[in-house]
Amino acid sequence: PYFLDIEALVDKGLLKEKECEAALPEGEKTRVDYAAMYERRLPLLRRAYARASRERGFNKKLREYASEHPHIRNYALFMAIKQYEGGSPWYEWPSELRDRDMAAIRRLMPKLRREYMANLFIQRELFSQWSLLRRHAAEAGVKLMGDMPIYCAYDSADCWAAPWAFLFDESKRPISVAGVPPDYFSSTGQLWGNPLYDWAAIRRRGYRFWLERLTAAARLYDVLRIDHFRGFEAYYAIPAGAPDATQGEWQKGCGYELFKRFSAMQTTGAAPSCEIVAEDLGVITPLVKRLLTRTGFAGMQVMQFAFDGSRKNPHIIKKWDGDLRHIINKAAYTGTHDNPPLAAWWRDISLEERRRALRCAGVTEKGIADFLIGEDVCRDCLTGNCEFRGAEEKRRCELAAFYMARALAHCRARYCIIPMQDVLGLGAESRMNTPATAQDNWRWRMTNEQLASCTARLQRIFGLR
Repeated sequence: PYFLDIEALVDKGLLKEKECEAALPEGEKTRVDYAAMYERRLPLLRRAYARASRERGFNKKLREYASEHPHIRNYALFMAIKQYEGGSPWYEWPSELRDRDMAAIRRLMPKLRREYMANLFIQRELFSQWSLLRRHAAEAGVKLMGDMPIYCAYDSADCWAAPWAFLFDESKRPISVAGVPPDYFSSTGQLWGNPLYDWAAIRRRGYRFWLERLTAAARLYDVLRIDHFRGFEAYYAIPAGAPDATQGEWQKGCGYELFKRFSAMQTTGAAPSCEIVAEDLGVITPLVKRLLTRTGFAGMQVMQFAFDGSRKNPHIIKKWDGDLRHIINKAAYTGTHDNPPLAAWWRDISLEERRRALRCAGVTEKGIADFLIGEDVCRDCLTGNCEFRGAEEKRRCELAAFYMARALAHCRARYCIIPMQDVLGLGAESRMNTPATAQDNWRWRMTNEQLASCTARLQRIFGLR
């Protein structure tokens, strides 16, 4: 709901400009304040619903919309009960609500109806606005790429509406949870805590749960990136209640059958056409590689991982412009949402990694030598008194970020993906997410002034001027 365009509701006469100005003060431009969004924006959307509900036939149209979109109906009902229960998670609701006793829910419906209908209204407006945006993008020759997490949040409409699809005990508590073992990002692994799928139960029901999920995403996007693709071949199961991810073990996933069925649905027109990128980072075994090859999905390579000097590095840059078998069906990233922006990454890597990266970027040996002059820290730097050094280091980091983005833009990958932070040459202050942390993530946002500078920057990166 945070993404609903308030101005469009003003244009429809459902909100007044003064109401919006009072409820949504400008605040900090480059950081999202989620608490303020929750406190101010949602009441504003409910006010828009109250005005819309005065329209003749409004309730009938909204009920028809709900019947045509059962997943949205489930979500709206889930949110209405959640508010009625004071915001508590669904697995702590009274048993008849936790277990979706529809007779009990119908008895409660008079108390839920307003919130239920408000959530339906908000979702209908969101999907309507998205359709307009997608149509506008298509007319401009632009494809929209979306992201699908492999797992669902425990306190979600997904888990509440289809508990049979998850590894829950009789009280609907997770038996084991998701994560990844110790890796590049964390010595104790990552304990995500999401419920795991009961693939045997999903298979018995013809993979319906996941096929509906993929179909819904394909209706939204032209290209879909599926997160943690290796989890479909084998997933890492951590005992519920474990303090970290060191105690987990690998279990078999669904394999190729799910994607075979989805491809068949696309062929017959039962599901929309949608290109897929598989996030194949992490512990990638021959079986995962085999699954990726069978699907034909594009895999991923990340520039920031390429310069450790190991000849076995799967991200090694010479494979990008050399052997097309390694790169032609790849999505090449400067870095993902889990990486620091290039300028911040450059600041923290070793001198040898910098040399390798500059060679990869096509900088001549003389250019590398000139660029790296002054990399040794001076005495004032050691005491923290070198103002020139700080400004010069910032300039060098921004220039290095440009070199690397330009190199990626000219590789022969199927997709070249450069996060906006790297287009703009921003530093650590704009990092989107730090893995294995729960605070202060997903808050960076671009200003109008930064957006205005993007065209010229992209033209330079892609060599168009």
